[in-house]
Amino acid sequence: AYSSMPGHLPEAISEFSAAVKLNPDYVDAQYNLAAALSQSPGHEREALAHFKTVERLRPDPQVEQIIRQLTAAASAR
Repeated sequence: AYSSMPGHLPEAISEFSAAVKLNPDYVDAQYNLAAALSQSPGHEREALAHFKTVERLRPDPQVEQIIRQLTAAASAR
């Protein structure tokens, strides 16, 4: 979703954040917010939290892999 809008990462984060505030169980918004945050320097921990929410709402091996990668990257710092 956000990847089709190069240069609009802050707007995407804002829009997905608003959607998540309205409905925290909206898995697609949680995922897209997490993905956008993971591309925004300094927001990796926040991205990880949203990916964990996605995993809780709809378990997915791909999301588990992303969580492992973000956790390893955070530990390496």
